[in-house]
Amino acid sequence: MRKFGRQESDGKLILKIENLDDSTINIEKEITLSGNSTWEEVTFDFSDIDESQSYQKLVFFFDFGVVGDGGTDWTFYIDDITQNIPSSGATGLPGQWIMAPEGGALGVGPAFGDTSWWNCDDACVAERACFYDDIYIFGQDGSFKNDLGTETWTEAWQGGTDSCGTLIAPHDGSNPATYTYDEGAGTITLNGVGAFIGIPKPYNGGELASPGDAPALITYNIEFLDNDTISVTIDAGGAFWHYKLIRAGEVTTPLTGTWQMAQEGGALGVGPANGDTSWWNCDAACVGVRACYYDDLFVFGVDGSFQNVLGTETWTEAWQGGADSCGAPVAPHDGSVSATYTYDSGAGTFTLNGKGSFIGIPKPVNGAELTSPDDAPDAIIYNVTFDNDNTMNVSIDAGGAFWQYKLVKI
Repeated sequence: MRKFGRQESDGKLILKIENLDDSTINIEKEITLSGNSTWEEVTFDFSDIDESQSYQKLVFFFDFGVVGDGGTDWTFYIDDITQNIPSSGATGLPGQWIMAPEGGALGVGPAFGDTSWWNCDDACVAERACFYDDIYIFGQDGSFKNDLGTETWTEAWQGGTDSCGTLIAPHDGSNPATYTYDEGAGTITLNGVGAFIGIPKPYNGGELASPGDAPALITYNIEFLDNDTISVTIDAGGAFWHYKLIRAGEVTTPLTGTWQMAQEGGALGVGPANGDTSWWNCDAACVGVRACYYDDLFVFGVDGSFQNVLGTETWTEAWQGGADSCGAPVAPHDGSVSATYTYDSGAGTFTLNGKGSFIGIPKPVNGAELTSPDDAPDAIIYNVTFDNDNTMNVSIDAGGAFWQYKLVKI
């Protein structure tokens, strides 16, 4: 921002940012102006702002508490207000990440999304525990660091023995490094010899045969699966290495991730018992009619949060005030509620906590079917089984009517 003001130096300028509807939600910063009666560029650092809030108003106070005389020396001009966010600040990358400790999170194959050549299964994850606790640190200031502890997985090409062992330079986190994130291109570039994501062997266009050949720069493809999960890929000359990373310190379950109803006949149905959808099920024609529903997302966060992401339209029914057709989501089943989940692997159940949160369709709840949105319970327990890492079967007994859903991870 630039300003023209009075002659005296040491004038104060306060910039206050406020919520449009609630002025108690605000943050303000003060700077001292030079007072040279020329255009002056000033910067306000709001890096400590509460990003969970929204701010729509800018309020400026020139020499707050001092009464001006309305003359030339008390005329202020403001121009070219810009918001500059460090490349890391708006990306969601800043923080600490680890490889997701689950089978298939690390692998390689002939194409994007394909780990058919090799992937680290559950037994491999356990064997490489020294690797799955490695931390990839993206700093708010654009810095990057591999924090590998005292041991990580080392391989023969490094001089290791394909086992847990002492860190080997330059892939030991000792060199300073930075990163840049290109959201439009969906890439991360690490700058610094020895800096890497996943495993150090693959680089752009090849695989290392010696630690001494480590490049000074590596570019990875990145996709955010949700706020706390990223998919990272690198093409090492026709060998595509894939890594699934989660924020460090989070606990994953088989539910963690983003799911939607399987877009196939019979994925949604109801019957007198688990596994039986003879009373009604959504066939292929029904799936086509309800396209607005089959793109709904059910998001299980690594922080224990849950969210229904329904877009602008979903399938609404008469009991909700809808017309058994595609329409605007109806509260509280519209994804606006703050919700959480817990998973009980022993019981084969999970619980959604938050009025209006649901899996499948909102009508069935434990022991009943809703007749009004206002009757939505604060918590619902679902039964769950997993066909594999990417397919789960969810059911709920709504008082003798067993509603059943087949969901796939996306």
